[in-house]
Amino acid sequence: MEGLIGPITVELVAARRGTRASSERDRESRQYEKIRARRVFRSHLDSEEREWGKFVTNSVRDWQTAEQMRAYLAAFRAAVDSGRRTLRNKAEYDNFQAWVVFLANKADPLITTGLRPGEDVPPTNVPLAEMDISSRLRSPLESLGVRDANDTYQVSDDQLKQQGASWNVLRKEIERVLFGLGYAVDDDPSKPL
Repeated sequence: MEGLIGPITVELVAARRGTRASSERDRESRQYEKIRARRVFRSHLDSEEREWGKFVTNSVRDWQTAEQMRAYLAAFRAAVDSGRRTLRNKAEYDNFQAWVVFLANKADPLITTGLRPGEDVPPTNVPLAEMDISSRLRSPLESLGVRDANDTYQVSDDQLKQQGASWNVLRKEIERVLFGLGYAVDDDPSKPL
């Protein structure tokens, strides 16, 4: 038995050293993983900081531009009011003021821009009989009981589909006609309808 105790002890010590070494490698691996995770986190923060920095810098620049435009308009108005600047055309002056206010508001990141001067003109409602539309569109609109451009603006795709014609062709014509009358049918009037 004494002869067995020595080799068993040696094996136990070796196994313990192996377990300890494995445990040390695992610990070291966990340490490196924490370092890697921290570096990834910091890299993400650095990237986010750069993006926010660009955004804020651009916003401040735009805000300053808007404030300069407003200061310029105030100085221009003061020059007109004091008589240092004479006006040739009152309507042109009013239009100029409206555009400066619009452009300043458009540049200002703190303000939601409204309509451009002149854009607040309501759409022109005309009777169906006076609308410049094709016969292929006129017939379905009449059967839907459409009386004018306002009614045409309310026509849905489902209603057009029920008319049994190629509804998408009819929709495009409706959009062209209504856009020409000033209705808000498309965000980008430059693209083909």
